[in-house]
Amino acid sequence: MNSSLWQQLLVLFGGNAMLLAALGFLFKSLLSQMLAKDIEKFKSELKAGADVELERRKHTSQIAALEHQVRFSKLHEKRALVVADLYERFVAAYWAAYTYHQWLVPGGGPSEEDQASQALQKLHEAYKFFETNRIFLSPTLTSALDTFFERAKTLTFKAQYFASIPNKTEETAKLHHEARREGLDAFQKEFPAMRQRLDTEFRKLIETTATEVHPN
Repeated sequence: MNSSLWQQLLVLFGGNAMLLAALGFLFKSLLSQMLAKDIEKFKSELKAGADVELERRKHTSQIAALEHQVRFSKLHEKRALVVADLYERFVAAYWAAYTYHQWLVPGGGPSEEDQASQALQKLHEAYKFFETNRIFLSPTLTSALDTFFERAKTLTFKAQYFASIPNKTEETAKLHHEARREGLDAFQKEFPAMRQRLDTEFRKLIETTATEVHPN
């Protein structure tokens, strides 16, 4: 800036003090405008970054929800398969033991001793499968199955024991008859409810899985 321009400014603003004050005011105004622009830019960038982060989290949450739904659906499918296999083994054990407790020894068929052995084997196979897969079943169902298997095996062992006694006395013959009668009553009146419960559990799981795969 040449000397004549400075002189004109000094005259205009009344000396050095006024000039410095004016320049200070202009500097502050310019700085305020620059800061305002920077703040607006920062706010805009901050909002854009927040929107991106929000969308990222939303997308991540959706993926997590989908993965959870898939895992949950697979779990239901696995549980349904376990109940179906358990039901098959349960029915096989049920009929093997029921036939033994009915005292049916058809001509040319398995002996009473063979029927008892087969019943206990089927009960053991069903229980082993249940014990291996109990983690997939509800606590109330596992409790009911524990009760069934314990009672079914006990009744069958009891009847087999008295049946194996040679030269029965009147007392042991009576105990044998009572053991067979107790077992028969259980398989006729008490245990069918357990079979129905497994059937209901399987159908409930199938309906739940179908609803998840094909929601309304």
